[in-house]
Amino acid sequence: MLKKLILENWKSFRYAEPPIDPLTVLIGTNASGKLKAIKALEFLRL
Repeated sequence: MLKKLILENWKSFRYAEPPIDPLTVLIGTNASGKLKAIKALEFLRL
């Protein structure tokens, strides 16, 4: 199970460490980086 995600110099993230729990929901305004965080997880899946 993924316990920690650190986004550093990924797309528009300079540094981000979003909390990861068994149930994680991404919410936010438009253009706040939700899709970019999901794309990072998809990249790790490859």
